Amino acid sequence: MCGFFATLGPGERTAVHHHEGEETIVLVTAGSCDVFSGDGLSSGVHMGVGDVVFIPSGCVHQVLAGPHGFTVFEVRSGATDQTVVVGPP
Repeated sequence: MCGFFATLGPGERTAVHHHEGEETIVLVTAGSCDVFSGDGLSSGVHMGVGDVVFIPSGCVHQVLAGPHGFTVFEVRSGATDQTVVVGPP
């Protein structure tokens, strides 16, 4: 397992990606974000401080920071970063 903090600035977004062989738990510690997943990133959830989401291994997703950015604490089931980028930001 590994855990780390990640931060994005206002309006920034991650690339479309998944975590090969790693389940992920994300806790928002500051700000807000929207997490999109599923076919064509058609499903989304808004997250604020204290919200937690589980992302299964191999689930393609993208994160969009809210108007004040965000900081999250992530815990992944793998010991190394297994991020696979599948699309642009």
